[in-house]
Amino acid sequence: AQCFAKRKMFDLAARTLQNAIKEKAAFDDEKKDLIYNLGVVLEGMGKKDEAIEQFKQIYETDAGYKDVAAKVEAFYAGQ
Repeated sequence: AQCFAKRKMFDLAARTLQNAIKEKAAFDDEKKDLIYNLGVVLEGMGKKDEAIEQFKQIYETDAGYKDVAAKVEAFYAGQ
């Protein structure tokens, strides 16, 4: 997925990440990373609302993960 994203093949990156997320049952650091990366890819596609939904999933359980808090809080501040 990261290779697709680096090559600006965002639709393929998103699909790959979505499939990986479905396969991962536990909400552990690996799944958070997959969800975060999906959010970043969706941002790259211009799908801000879909991206923020990914970040909110992480924010609900781990507000300190990467820059998720800043992204979610900026979203709500901009509404």
